[in-house]
Amino acid sequence: MANNNNNNIPVDERQEPLADQVDWPLGSQRIHISLVVLRLCTFVLDELMSCYSVFPFVSPVPTTALLYHAEIKEPMDFSTIQYNLYHEKYKTYGEFEQDLQLIWLNAKRFHNSFAVIYRLAVNLEERYEFLCARLRGDEGIPKPIPDPVTVPAPEETRLDAPIYTDATYTDESVLYFLQLVLPTEKTNKAIRGFSKVRGLYDQLNEPFLRVVESMKNGELLQHRPLPRLYIGKNRTLLAEARNNPHGIVAIMMNVKTQPYNHSVRRDLCHLTADIVLAQPIGECQEFDTTGTDATLPTDYLPKASIKLKVLKVQEGVQTIATETMERLYFRRAYTTHRLSTYMWVDVKKFRDLEIAKLFVKAIVHCQQDLEDESRYTASNQPDIPGKRPAPYAAAAKKRSKHNANTAGASKPSSASTTGNNTPSTTTSSAANSSTLSPSPRADDVINMTVTDVNSDASLSSRGNTAVETTTNDNAKRTLITLPSSSNTSRSAQQKSEDQVVYNNGNNNYKSSGFISFTRYLGPEDNTTTQITDNNGKSRDYYLRKSKELWEKVFSFCKEKEVPVVNVKKYLSNTSTFPNAEGYFKHVYYVHGDEEIVVQTFRRMTITQRATELVSLLSLYNQPHMGQIVEVLQEDGGEIIGLTMKRYQKTLKQYTHKHTHHRLTAYQKMDLIRQMLICMKCIHGLGIAHRDLSEVNFMVDESKTGEVLDDGSAKAELYLIDFGKALLIRPNDMRQWWVDRPKIEGEYEGEVLPETEQELDTWCKELPWVKAKPDHGYRHYRSIQTLPRGRTDHDILPWLIHPIAEDIYSIGTLIWKIFAETEPWYGILDTDLRGLRETVKNDFSIEKTLEREVAGELSRELLRFCLRTNPEDRKSATEVLDWLEHPNVREGLVKEWTENAPVGRTKRHAKAVYKFEEEQSKEQRQRRSTNSSSSKRSTSSSTSRDSRGRSRHTHRGGNDQTVPDDDTDHQRDHDNHKPDEAHDEQQDNNNQRRTPRIILIP
Repeated sequence: MANNNNNNIPVDERQEPLADQVDWPLGSQRIHISLVVLRLCTFVLDELMSCYSVFPFVSPVPTTALLYHAEIKEPMDFSTIQYNLYHEKYKTYGEFEQDLQLIWLNAKRFHNSFAVIYRLAVNLEERYEFLCARLRGDEGIPKPIPDPVTVPAPEETRLDAPIYTDATYTDESVLYFLQLVLPTEKTNKAIRGFSKVRGLYDQLNEPFLRVVESMKNGELLQHRPLPRLYIGKNRTLLAEARNNPHGIVAIMMNVKTQPYNHSVRRDLCHLTADIVLAQPIGECQEFDTTGTDATLPTDYLPKASIKLKVLKVQEGVQTIATETMERLYFRRAYTTHRLSTYMWVDVKKFRDLEIAKLFVKAIVHCQQDLEDESRYTASNQPDIPGKRPAPYAAAAKKRSKHNANTAGASKPSSASTTGNNTPSTTTSSAANSSTLSPSPRADDVINMTVTDVNSDASLSSRGNTAVETTTNDNAKRTLITLPSSSNTSRSAQQKSEDQVVYNNGNNNYKSSGFISFTRYLGPEDNTTTQITDNNGKSRDYYLRKSKELWEKVFSFCKEKEVPVVNVKKYLSNTSTFPNAEGYFKHVYYVHGDEEIVVQTFRRMTITQRATELVSLLSLYNQPHMGQIVEVLQEDGGEIIGLTMKRYQKTLKQYTHKHTHHRLTAYQKMDLIRQMLICMKCIHGLGIAHRDLSEVNFMVDESKTGEVLDDGSAKAELYLIDFGKALLIRPNDMRQWWVDRPKIEGEYEGEVLPETEQELDTWCKELPWVKAKPDHGYRHYRSIQTLPRGRTDHDILPWLIHPIAEDIYSIGTLIWKIFAETEPWYGILDTDLRGLRETVKNDFSIEKTLEREVAGELSRELLRFCLRTNPEDRKSATEVLDWLEHPNVREGLVKEWTENAPVGRTKRHAKAVYKFEEEQSKEQRQRRSTNSSSSKRSTSSSTSRDSRGRSRHTHRGGNDQTVPDDDTDHQRDHDNHKPDEAHDEQQDNNNQRRTPRIILIP
């Protein structure tokens, strides 16, 4: 074991015997470095190249930068390091690390400490040091899981044997494509909004563009290292494309669209583009935006990257698209799209099957000439409310041979073997609720059929589930199909005989036949993900377990009188795109019905879906709880969403609405009471929410004119979104637990027992549970679940108490409501280091409360919730009982009235023990004194910068910065900020005054 590297990372650098330099594992390329070191170096590069600070250091400094090269004798960048790694330049990890450290050492040597590049270099160095601490397994820092040296690098793939050698269009082809804007391209519709981040994408994607340019010029392509492609949206589609045997990835550049002069149709566009066909290799890496320039638009920043093998480059490809397709796919660059002619949601978007087929075919075959005009005449638009169109149904029937998201019973009943069941692929979500709606019409109620899954049945017999296995160096895939026959589709009468009907009127289930419980095998909306056997368990085993789980859920729905309906009921009266979108759900408004919303699940595991439904059903008709109306099911039988009562707005929207006319102290008290009632209710039923935030509370303003004691309007609060909820009673945990496979693309933050033995241990420890760091709404997370960095996703080395975590979160929300400011003022949500330092112990929290929160009762209220030790936090019942005491309520109302901010500020908390009127008066006097001082003693004032935006006035040995363009109140508030917050603002001001066009490392 050798440790000849500066950070003492334990690396076995001995040369591995590669059988006389055989061509494995790097295809035809030989290596002279052990696989252990190769994989470790690749892991480090992947981690460092997945953060914002890396962008100036991706490519070599241009040779035209004469001053730089005159001073820096050993320039280094990430592209050079990657090239060296795969071209016999490094024999040990120490040699690799020496070049790596040159990157930030050169930048710090050449640039001044206040320069942007210097700061980025420091951030990169600190990120590497933390990464080394993880690899060493330092105390309190979890090691990466799995061990990086055991995970093959993407470059180890047999690149001479790709998943598809030649891209060929078939009815089953799925096109995954995105538009990449070249640095030389002029402004177009696709880059609107990207003006401030376009240079960032240009630098990050420069190695990929160099590979493309080399292929255009006919140069011999070196496959290793693989170039990365950075994208801004829909990263899960890239992972889906990697696993889909019928997926084809196309990167489109120099895209130009113009109206197509067709003799009949006027809705067509002529599109020309340069096409790059590529194959995704390896994992999709999340892009860490920590340290990003605050002036950059967050929505347009890179979100992920993936390595690609470039297969083909073709210039001047021509095709025809509809205006709808142009609007959907070519109005935002760096965004991944999927286009297929058999995925129902895709079809619903563009609605013109024939044009879509011709479009995909032209891209896949890189056609440089258009088809005959007559080919673009037909407009084959499916009827959304009715049955699927013939082309869609035919393609779906073919697709069933390869779709791992569909499966059937090995021994179907005689009725089920005469037909073909093709499940729909509609998306899913959940968040709002309602009282029970009237009984649905008979044609709206979903019919469910059930059959046993027999894993011992022969898979080769005709009419039973067929399994086809394909193998390559990337993965082994088993493709499952539904039972089918050569007969035509059954009549409606035959179908109805096979189905079980839940009727809300008489609450009865009828007969049983065939059903497919397989939707959960697909991680993302309408994906075609393939999986392998998990822990030696067959798919039939998982299908049987899922069937048992959903049957229990259906029974619970029946008990609560909540109907299960077919999602097709809402296909014709909802919009193509969701009205609201979260990480786990899509939300659609129903046209003509303002009482409910449709929510469809996305990325949610089967246990998450079940827990969401069980939680909502358990809380049915409870006060201040979002009310479920229906459970949505697709044709195959899988639960994919629900309908909820529609509420007026989120708590965030409600409080923001009152920015000008703020909430009164009585309104704040009423909201806080209702929040605590919500916590008392769910905790009393053994449910921990684990995702509390302003957007997961809904508000209905009183329509009856009900008012509070001070005459202000009353609002009703409702808790929604139980996608991350956890059942903490052992009996509930055992009842709703299910053995499930791990599916790539599903939510990876879930931690649950993997086996029945682990379940027994888990139940003994309840309510204490295992968990991963929580990266959502970090201001509301305690030190127990607060991540150490953006890449901290490993299971925590300690157990957490989910009920106590809810109490901590509700404490920060209470703070935000009565103080009208974000908690932990001065610390950004992205500043994990500063946030962890503030909440690391009770002493730090107490000091923050004393500095930022006015009023002893207000601080006492927060102390009940904001404790470092989970066992020291009060329960919701205890806090509510204390709050209900008349003296406490009156005292809090008085404090919130006296200390309420005046005027429309930035909704910051009032400075401790001072009124804003007094502060403003003192500040005006202080500013007047400063002005007189500066006239009498010009030597005590120095220019802040060449543009004269502010000046320093020396008073008592301290520098006071007085920005020229700030308001009186803002200057007043800054003078009473904590030191670290003041320093942070000074840094931000300096950064805004520093020119952003400094890109030479």
